[in-house]
Amino acid sequence: MLPVRHSWHCSGGTTALLKLARRVPQARTTVVKRSFRATVSLAKEDYYKTLGVPKTASKSEIKKKYFELAKKYHPDVNKDEGAKEKFSEYSEAYEVLSDEEKKQAYDTYGHAGVDGQQGAGGFGGFQGGFGGPFGGFHQGGQQVDAEELFDMFEGMFGGQAARGRGRDVQQHCSLSFLEAVNGCEKEIHVQYTDRTAPNQKKTKVVKVNIPAGVDDGVLIRVSGEGGGGMKGKPSGDLRLHINVQKDAYFSRDGPNVHVDKPLSITRAILGGTVDVLTLGGMVEVRVPPGTQPGAKLVLRGKGIKDVNSIYKGDQYIHLKVRIPKTINDRQKELLKEFEAEFEEAEEGKGDKKKEEDDSCTASAWQRLKDFMKK
Repeated sequence: MLPVRHSWHCSGGTTALLKLARRVPQARTTVVKRSFRATVSLAKEDYYKTLGVPKTASKSEIKKKYFELAKKYHPDVNKDEGAKEKFSEYSEAYEVLSDEEKKQAYDTYGHAGVDGQQGAGGFGGFQGGFGGPFGGFHQGGQQVDAEELFDMFEGMFGGQAARGRGRDVQQHCSLSFLEAVNGCEKEIHVQYTDRTAPNQKKTKVVKVNIPAGVDDGVLIRVSGEGGGGMKGKPSGDLRLHINVQKDAYFSRDGPNVHVDKPLSITRAILGGTVDVLTLGGMVEVRVPPGTQPGAKLVLRGKGIKDVNSIYKGDQYIHLKVRIPKTINDRQKELLKEFEAEFEEAEEGKGDKKKEEDDSCTASAWQRLKDFMKK
């Protein structure tokens, strides 16, 4: 079915009055926006000293010490100033010393042997996010077992009430640009374990309603769709990390979308109408006469729905005036005639504009000469 064509008329700052509304079913999920911050250390302490273990420490001893420090200094538990930085330092050190290849490079060359390989540090700064069948944390190239981490932090967030509850499951979900904009239903194959059978891997299919307007990096929490809990205890949640693919035509900036529209030089001078594709279909947009290169038109309410409200962003049309690289003799003669008539018309308007241009040029020339004398 061909998209419905609507007529839009824009000139300069004029905005379109027509708005299209699309109904999208509400998803029974919680959307959480996340942000990440990386820290860079200029003078790093010895990793063994950071964790407080000797260079002869075994892998299990290093892990035990790290978990002990991580539990003590996790920023969600320890609110003291500097706890977050310490937690990041411990995580960075553990990433290197728990990996045989990185540890060997560090023992041989020091920090120079591993700089650029480790993650940003911290529980929220693990590179690569969450992956693996059970949502393990990827720190650099190494996967830290999520089961161990969840066991370690269980009880830190909610005390006795959290014990016995099913584990949360971390998974990624890739969406096309249009799926993210309009909302959709996705079938997620969830791999999990239950508290009653921690060594038995299970798989289930969960249908998740993705709300319209989700953006890349958004976290969707689906209650009760994680691992099963102990008898009488609730199941964990499914934590879905959204990845949105780029689109070849639309460019997103929050709730607003941007598109480029090529424009011939004659259309820019004379004005007229052009067809522009929007998220709701093709529309006709009026281009004002005398449009300059780099000008943009705005279609109000033609952007992306805000995921937490009914507000919709705008669509910006960036006009790209095309200058022909080659012209024939007839076109050249017409342009010369146009130039002559244009200059004659400009002279008839008086010399005020020319005087302003000359004055501006003279002032700039004088500043340049003064600078060169220094």
